[in-house]
Amino acid sequence: AVFCPWSRQLGFRFIYSIQLRLLTGGEEGYDPDRGFATCQLKSRHWRIQLRHHDDSSIQAVNGDGVIGMYPLLREGSHRVDSQMHTSVESDVGTFSYQSCTNEGVSFGGHLLFVPGSIEEPTGPPFPVYLDAFPLDDNPGFLY
Repeated sequence: AVFCPWSRQLGFRFIYSIQLRLLTGGEEGYDPDRGFATCQLKSRHWRIQLRHHDDSSIQAVNGDGVIGMYPLLREGSHRVDSQMHTSVESDVGTFSYQSCTNEGVSFGGHLLFVPGSIEEPTGPPFPVYLDAFPLDDNPGFLY
Protein backbone atom coordinates (compact mmCIF):
# COMPACT_ATOMS: atom_id res chain seq x y z
CA ALA A 1 0.00 0.00 0.00
CA VAL A 2 1.14 3.53 -0.73
CA PHE A 3 0.20 6.54 1.39
CA CYS A 4 -1.14 9.38 -0.79
CA PRO A 5 -1.70 12.49 1.35
CA TRP A 6 -2.70 14.61 -1.66
CA SER A 7 -5.65 12.31 -2.41
CA ARG A 8 -7.44 12.94 0.88
CA GLN A 9 -9.76 15.47 -0.79
CA LEU A 10 -10.81 12.63 -3.14
CA GLY A 11 -11.88 10.52 -0.15
CA PHE A 12 -8.95 8.10 0.20
CA ARG A 13 -5.46 8.07 1.66
CA PHE A 14 -4.00 4.68 0.66
CA ILE A 15 -3.73 3.02 -2.74
CA TYR A 16 -3.05 -0.71 -2.90
CA SER A 17 -2.48 -3.26 -5.65
CA ILE A 18 -3.36 -6.94 -5.52
CA GLN A 19 -2.22 -9.57 -8.04
CA LEU A 20 -3.93 -12.94 -8.58
CA ARG A 21 -2.86 -15.96 -10.64
CA LEU A 22 -3.31 -19.70 -10.74
CA LEU A 23 -0.06 -21.51 -9.92
CA THR A 24 1.48 -23.74 -12.57
CA GLY A 25 3.33 -27.05 -12.19
CA GLY A 26 6.76 -26.73 -10.61
CA GLU A 27 5.93 -23.57 -8.64
CA GLU A 28 6.10 -23.57 -4.86
CA GLY A 29 2.60 -24.19 -3.47
CA TYR A 30 1.30 -25.88 -6.64
CA ASP A 31 -1.04 -28.78 -5.88
CA PRO A 32 -1.32 -31.28 -8.76
CA ASP A 33 -4.41 -32.73 -7.05
CA ARG A 34 -6.30 -29.44 -6.74
CA GLY A 35 -9.09 -30.81 -8.95
CA PHE A 36 -9.76 -27.84 -11.27
CA ALA A 37 -8.19 -26.16 -14.30
CA THR A 38 -9.88 -22.78 -13.77
CA CYS A 39 -11.32 -20.83 -10.87
CA GLN A 40 -13.24 -17.57 -10.77
CA LEU A 41 -13.35 -14.84 -8.15
CA LYS A 42 -16.80 -14.59 -6.65
CA SER A 43 -16.47 -12.16 -3.73
CA ARG A 44 -14.16 -10.20 -1.45
CA HIS A 45 -14.16 -9.95 2.34
CA TRP A 46 -11.75 -7.29 3.63
CA ARG A 47 -11.05 -6.39 7.24
CA ILE A 48 -9.52 -2.96 7.83
CA GLN A 49 -8.16 -2.28 11.33
CA LEU A 50 -9.20 1.29 12.05
CA ARG A 51 -7.18 3.94 13.81
CA HIS A 52 -9.20 4.42 16.98
CA HIS A 53 -8.47 4.07 20.65
CA ASP A 54 -10.42 0.80 20.64
CA ASP A 55 -8.12 -1.84 19.13
CA SER A 56 -11.13 -3.98 18.20
CA SER A 57 -12.49 -1.42 15.73
CA ILE A 58 -12.68 -3.25 12.38
CA GLN A 59 -14.28 -2.02 9.17
CA ALA A 60 -15.66 -4.92 7.14
CA VAL A 61 -15.86 -4.52 3.37
CA ASN A 62 -17.78 -7.35 1.69
CA GLY A 63 -19.00 -7.53 -1.87
CA ASP A 64 -19.10 -9.33 -5.18
CA GLY A 65 -15.93 -9.42 -7.29
CA VAL A 66 -13.35 -6.67 -7.09
CA ILE A 67 -13.99 -3.21 -8.55
CA GLY A 68 -16.74 -4.62 -10.77
CA MET A 69 -14.62 -7.50 -12.12
CA TYR A 70 -14.73 -11.28 -11.71
CA PRO A 71 -11.42 -12.68 -13.03
CA LEU A 72 -11.41 -16.30 -14.20
CA LEU A 73 -7.89 -17.67 -13.62
CA ARG A 74 -6.18 -20.33 -15.73
CA GLU A 75 -2.60 -21.55 -15.67
CA GLY A 76 -0.72 -18.93 -17.69
CA SER A 77 -3.71 -16.70 -18.54
CA HIS A 78 -6.94 -15.19 -17.27
CA ARG A 79 -10.24 -13.76 -18.45
CA VAL A 80 -11.91 -10.76 -16.84
CA ASP A 81 -15.69 -10.81 -16.66
CA SER A 82 -17.35 -7.58 -15.54
CA GLN A 83 -20.66 -6.49 -14.07
CA MET A 84 -21.38 -5.05 -17.51
CA HIS A 85 -21.50 -8.68 -18.81
CA THR A 86 -18.41 -8.24 -20.96
CA SER A 87 -15.33 -10.47 -21.06
CA VAL A 88 -11.73 -9.64 -21.89
CA GLU A 89 -9.21 -12.43 -22.55
CA SER A 90 -5.58 -12.04 -21.52
CA ASP A 91 -2.56 -14.22 -22.26
CA VAL A 92 -0.90 -12.82 -19.13
CA GLY A 93 -1.18 -15.19 -16.19
CA THR A 94 -1.46 -12.49 -13.53
CA PHE A 95 -4.60 -10.45 -12.95
CA SER A 96 -3.79 -7.14 -11.22
CA TYR A 97 -6.09 -4.52 -9.83
CA GLN A 98 -5.70 -1.36 -7.82
CA SER A 99 -8.08 0.20 -5.36
CA CYS A 100 -8.01 2.53 -2.38
CA THR A 101 -9.11 2.96 1.21
CA ASN A 102 -9.43 6.03 3.38
CA GLU A 103 -8.34 4.96 6.81
CA GLY A 104 -6.81 2.19 8.80
CA VAL A 105 -3.62 0.78 10.21
CA SER A 106 -3.81 -2.61 8.52
CA PHE A 107 -5.66 -4.30 5.66
CA GLY A 108 -6.33 -8.02 5.10
CA GLY A 109 -9.06 -10.60 4.63
CA HIS A 110 -9.94 -13.15 1.98
CA LEU A 111 -11.24 -13.65 -1.54
CA LEU A 112 -13.80 -16.35 -2.29
CA PHE A 113 -13.20 -18.35 -5.49
CA VAL A 114 -15.35 -20.91 -7.30
CA PRO A 115 -13.65 -23.85 -9.06
CA GLY A 116 -14.60 -23.81 -12.74
CA SER A 117 -16.62 -20.62 -13.17
CA ILE A 118 -19.44 -18.79 -11.44
CA GLU A 119 -21.85 -19.89 -14.19
CA GLU A 120 -20.55 -23.50 -14.23
CA PRO A 121 -18.97 -24.39 -10.86
CA THR A 122 -17.13 -27.71 -10.61
CA GLY A 123 -16.93 -27.78 -6.81
CA PRO A 124 -17.62 -25.82 -3.63
CA PRO A 125 -16.28 -22.26 -3.20
CA PHE A 126 -12.95 -21.87 -1.38
CA PRO A 127 -11.27 -18.91 0.34
CA VAL A 128 -7.85 -17.47 -0.48
CA TYR A 129 -6.50 -15.52 2.48
CA LEU A 130 -4.56 -12.27 2.31
CA ASP A 131 -2.48 -11.70 5.42
CA ALA A 132 -2.94 -8.25 6.91
CA PHE A 133 -0.44 -5.66 5.71
CA PRO A 134 0.23 -2.26 7.29
CA LEU A 135 -1.22 1.04 6.14
CA ASP A 136 1.45 3.52 7.20
CA ASP A 137 0.58 7.23 6.98
CA ASN A 138 4.05 8.25 8.19
CA PRO A 139 6.31 6.31 5.80
CA GLY A 140 9.35 8.60 6.06
CA PHE A 141 9.20 9.35 2.32
CA LEU A 142 6.59 10.17 -0.29
CA TYR A 143 6.49 9.46 -4.02
